[in-house]
Amino acid sequence: MQKSSLLLVNGLFSLLILLGSCSGKEIPKEQASDSNAKVELVEAETSDTIWMEPEVTKYTSWNWQMDTSFMKNSERIQLSLSIRNLNEQFKYETSWERDDTTFAKLLIGPQFEFSVVARTDKDQYILSKVLRKEDLISEDNSHFLTADSYTQFDFLGYHEKFKAILLRSFVGYPNTDRGVMEYVFVGLDGQIKKQITEGTAFDLCDIDPIPSPDGKTFCFCRGILHSDYRLVSVDRDTPLAGIFQLGNNYIIAVYMFEGKPPYSNMKVLGRNGTLQKSFPFEGILQEMSFSVLHCRLNNGNLVMFDDAQRQLFVFNADVPTQPDIIRFDTCKLPTESIKETAESYSMWSFRGHFDLYYLDGEFYLEEQLIP
Repeated sequence: MQKSSLLLVNGLFSLLILLGSCSGKEIPKEQASDSNAKVELVEAETSDTIWMEPEVTKYTSWNWQMDTSFMKNSERIQLSLSIRNLNEQFKYETSWERDDTTFAKLLIGPQFEFSVVARTDKDQYILSKVLRKEDLISEDNSHFLTADSYTQFDFLGYHEKFKAILLRSFVGYPNTDRGVMEYVFVGLDGQIKKQITEGTAFDLCDIDPIPSPDGKTFCFCRGILHSDYRLVSVDRDTPLAGIFQLGNNYIIAVYMFEGKPPYSNMKVLGRNGTLQKSFPFEGILQEMSFSVLHCRLNNGNLVMFDDAQRQLFVFNADVPTQPDIIRFDTCKLPTESIKETAESYSMWSFRGHFDLYYLDGEFYLEEQLIP
C-alpha cells in the first residue's frame, strides 16, 4: 500500500493581528483602537468627518507567472497565471466611528493586473482574461487591496460541476498576518463566479479545500458551497473551528466547546446543513487560527483525532451517524514493517506529537507526549 503522510496542524496561513481601525465599514466603538502613532488629523470645514492623512504603500515592480494544466472532458488544458505590477495607484476610502465622531482615510497602494489564459494542446484558446485587484475580492475587504502585493495565487484545480477553476490567495499586508484568505472561482467564460472570503486573525477555521467526491460541494468557513454557487450557512452560537466533507452527502462541522463536559460540539450535517447527530470532541487547537486534528484515509473515511479524550472517531460516509470510536490505549505500537507499508499521518498538538498508522483495518499509534 502506498505510504502517505499528512501534516495536520493548520498554521500555514495563521493570522495574528485583529483588524484595527481600517475596516472599510463602520465598526463598534470597542473595536476602534487609539493608536500610539501620532497621526495628523485634517478636518474639512464643510464636513463633520475628520480626514486622517492618507496611508500610502509602495512596492518595486515585479512579475509572477505559473504554468500548469488540468483535464477537462478527457482533454488536457494548459493554464497560465500571471501577475504584473502596473505602476498605477489603487485607491480606497475607509471610514469608522469613534466617540460619536466619523473618521476617514484614503488608502493608496499599487495596482496589479492578473491574467489567466487557458488553451488546448492544439493552441486553441478557451479563456483569456485580464483582471485587476478590485475584481478579485469582495467589497467588504477592499481596504486590504491597497497594501496587498498579490505576489502569487495557489491553483486549486478545475472543477467541472462548478465550471470554474479555483484560486486561493492571502490578501493583506505583506510580511504580516493582517489580511484575509480569499478563494475565487473563475469560470472558463472569464467571469468571476464566486468569491469566498475566509476569516481574519483568530477566527480562521480549519478546512480541506477539496470538493466532495461527486464534485458538487465545497466546505468553507463561510458554509457549504453548492455547484449552483448557493452558500448554505452553518453558523451556530459558538465559533466554527473546522468543517470537512464526508462522502457526497454529509459534512463534519466542529465548533468550539463551552462550559463543562459532556459537549456536543462535533456535528454531522447533511449537505444542506441539516443536523444529523452530535458528538463530543476536544481535539482543537487555537493558538492563532483554529486547527482540528484529523486525517482522511485512502478509503475516504474521515478520522477525527481527539488527543484530549484520547480517542479516534472514524466516520464512514455510508453510516455517518455511527462512527467507530477507538481508544488510544487499544491501538498497537507500529513495527518497522508496519511503518514501511501502512498509511501514515503525523499530528502535533500542545499535548505532544502523534504518528498514526493504518493498515488492513487496524490503527497503530506512536506518541511522544509533552511532560
